[in-house]
Amino acid sequence: MNRIFTGCAAGLIGLAFAVAPAQAAVAAAQGTAPMRLGVWTAPAAPLHINTGGMLKAPLSGASLSAVLPALTAPVVRPSLAVPAVAAPASPVAAAPQALPLSPEASQRIGAAVQNISERGAQLAPSEAHGAGIALENAITGGQSFAPAASVSAPDDYFGWYDRSTGQRETETSKLRKTYQLALTNPRAKAIKDNLPVNTVYKVQKGDNPFYARTEGDDPERPGEEAAVIFDEWALHNLSPHFLAATLASMWVRHLYRDVVPQSAEKTYMEGSVLIRTFMELTGSTSRNWVGRLDHWLKDNFQIYRHFYHWVKGFQYDNVRQGPYFKEKIMGAKGDPTVHTDARGRKTLFQRAQAGEISEEAAQAGQEKFDQFVRTEKQ
Repeated sequence: MNRIFTGCAAGLIGLAFAVAPAQAAVAAAQGTAPMRLGVWTAPAAPLHINTGGMLKAPLSGASLSAVLPALTAPVVRPSLAVPAVAAPASPVAAAPQALPLSPEASQRIGAAVQNISERGAQLAPSEAHGAGIALENAITGGQSFAPAASVSAPDDYFGWYDRSTGQRETETSKLRKTYQLALTNPRAKAIKDNLPVNTVYKVQKGDNPFYARTEGDDPERPGEEAAVIFDEWALHNLSPHFLAATLASMWVRHLYRDVVPQSAEKTYMEGSVLIRTFMELTGSTSRNWVGRLDHWLKDNFQIYRHFYHWVKGFQYDNVRQGPYFKEKIMGAKGDPTVHTDARGRKTLFQRAQAGEISEEAAQAGQEKFDQFVRTEKQ
């Protein structure tokens, strides 16, 4: 999972990812009257930040239905009730058994500890935060997440002076700016307008190994509401442009909820949307990267690290042979760290061969992935 990462026809993807800014402006101008949410007027596509149940009301605002076929909404399962558990007969918990570390894990942990011990006093706040996350990832394999109890609605009371916006912000105001900025990008807006369900937005406290993550985008994990959950530190410290690109990459996971199973392909799609949305929002190019809106960590910019390896994939006939897919996603080697679970590092066909998904699901996901990759070159 990541800090940073329906049966519609091929035309859906091509159009959704190639919508020109002028077309997006026309679509926005044709939207319905804005909806009042709390004390602010939501944009054409409403932002929901409550933590209530699944929002099943139809999406309001500008729609691309005239040029994009509608997606079939997935069946949303209600949250599963937690059964009562009887107290154990003995209050004394059994001592956990230590598991032997592999040589690779020992090497990762040693490198992370050495980095902190040698550079700790010279690390900037953001770098110190990243060093702590790197150590956690080395210990856990980059698959740990803070307990669910640390997830809550965005706070609208306590604020801070935000250097990236030059204003005093609350979590709600920062999230609102992130959301509105994302919708100025034609690609992100096309994705959002075609989501089969509305998503709620939450914040997770603690040292998390991701900038944002999703829930409710994975049919293999039923009972979750559709949500985008931002890391508290990221929401407080990173630029709206960085967060907006991250938000778009979370939306695309929800867009393909019932189309592309969790896999290395889906992780790649998330990263691709992150990179391209950031570049378009900031005007960044390979020769002129707008680093002040990116996040400096480990001697380089985070999204630029993704871009550097991602763009090399187009030198191959199949992007799976490129370093971003093969080394960063599947191999989990070096920087940038692509956060996902074990399923997100296997290809669709690897998962089918292991009996984790059906061959039909793998084939359908493969077709959508191929369509997606074709849009990257447009």
